[in-house]
Amino acid sequence: MRFSLHYKDLILVVLLLLLATCAATPTNKSRVVLTRTPEPATSSPSPAISGRLAWIDDCQFPAQRGRGLTSYRGAPTYRSVNGTKPQDVALFGHGWILADTGTLYTYSGATQQCLTDVIATVKEQHARVFAVLGVSFDPSGQAGWTLPDILSYEKRAVEHPALLKPIIQMLEQYHYDGLIVDIEVGDRANPQLFTSYCNTLHHVLLQTQHHYPLGIALIHRTHQQSETDNQLNQFQDWSGLAAAADFLIVMALDMSHGTVGPLATGPWLAAIYDYAKEVLPNRALSQANWELAAYCNWWAKEGSTWKNVGTATDCTYEKAQWLTDHIHHLHPPGRLLEENGAVAHYIGEDGTEYQFAHPQTVLLFQQLFALVKEDLPCIQGSYWQAGLEGNSNLIASLNANPHFC
Repeated sequence: MRFSLHYKDLILVVLLLLLATCAATPTNKSRVVLTRTPEPATSSPSPAISGRLAWIDDCQFPAQRGRGLTSYRGAPTYRSVNGTKPQDVALFGHGWILADTGTLYTYSGATQQCLTDVIATVKEQHARVFAVLGVSFDPSGQAGWTLPDILSYEKRAVEHPALLKPIIQMLEQYHYDGLIVDIEVGDRANPQLFTSYCNTLHHVLLQTQHHYPLGIALIHRTHQQSETDNQLNQFQDWSGLAAAADFLIVMALDMSHGTVGPLATGPWLAAIYDYAKEVLPNRALSQANWELAAYCNWWAKEGSTWKNVGTATDCTYEKAQWLTDHIHHLHPPGRLLEENGAVAHYIGEDGTEYQFAHPQTVLLFQQLFALVKEDLPCIQGSYWQAGLEGNSNLIASLNANPHFC
């Protein structure tokens, strides 16, 4: 979970509007009727993703375009437990699905050039680039696809695997090394549908000459979670999806769903790991990539209401560092009302009451390693950045005491 509310709902609505201005009209592909759902595919021969994965999603946004590539060029490698390694990339852009036809958005101009430049740069580092497969969700259907639209697409893809042909064509055309499914809505009453979709896609990927590896993004889950969490993640059967993937992305972020509260805590991370350890086979657990937040949340009190004034889209890690320093140097003393590490409650110099959630990225990766070290020699991780700004302090801190594979 990378965004507040329905994760990427608000961002994806904006994204769809931007995409519509540059997308070419897609064409329908031929379909072949499948007589039965394929059995779980055997594991791809390709190895899992690198021990640290970079996310890049800014090519579609003119105001941000190029920041992700600049950040990656500044740190294309990472320090692992076994020395320096190139960093793989998960790239948003080519993998946005048109749910009515199963085709994908296409691009021209600056957007396409940005995507091409990212892929070329990653290849120059002898790293791999994975296309991220997603679908824009809007409950109203005005600026995205409704849940029935998305479920209908998944059902048709299971019944007619040729509907997935545009995905293969995209991977081949742009020389991707694999695919990550990041579809974050589904049918709570029938989680088998999403599992069947992923399994069918995995089967199709393994039939290609490249044997493309498949990753699946999982929304955080625990044994004792809230009804809000249930509404968000019950369409995902972790154990079933593990059998349909070569690796998993565990999104251990946005614990408070955008409301006032922490982005993540050590005990919450431990609860997610306990759940994963119980339901995932050893292979899937050892190859899971743990995605943490590298952004902050910030709220200002207006009357009796807390208004979000800093989110995953603009409250950067650098801003989090500045806020942390600022809070501890407030004048006069006594303005810091409460602080527990994850959240600070204070009165600003303008007299406004604020609450601030720090990402604690480095600390949480350290705590994660402490959780897994009896089971695994190292961890695989990634972090979601606001605005894709690179932060040398964050990178240096993560490299100083490496726990990554």
